[in-house]
Amino acid sequence: MGGRGGSSGLSPSSEQQRLMDGLKRRNEHYGWSVPKFGKNKDGSVSYEYTREKIVHHVHGGKMQGPEKNDIYRRTEVVTGKIMKDGLRRENKPVKTETLIKRGKR
Repeated sequence: MGGRGGSSGLSPSSEQQRLMDGLKRRNEHYGWSVPKFGKNKDGSVSYEYTREKIVHHVHGGKMQGPEKNDIYRRTEVVTGKIMKDGLRRENKPVKTETLIKRGKR
């Protein structure tokens, strides 16, 4: 049971809520996915979101051309925790690349 003005453990603290709102605004601004939040038993809030971008792998050599580039879709899954006092710990992003189009050889 929470006292007056204290966190009862059922809802995120004011610092956690501030950081969660900031993540939502930032992701909306940059076009990333909406973060998913979850409450942990220790009072921390875990989050997860994904980012996607198109990457070109340029092959070197004497006769270069844009038709020789390989095109990949890079997907990054970012996870982390927001502690009760507002400390944000982000894990290393997990990156996967899928080939969209192979360049001319």
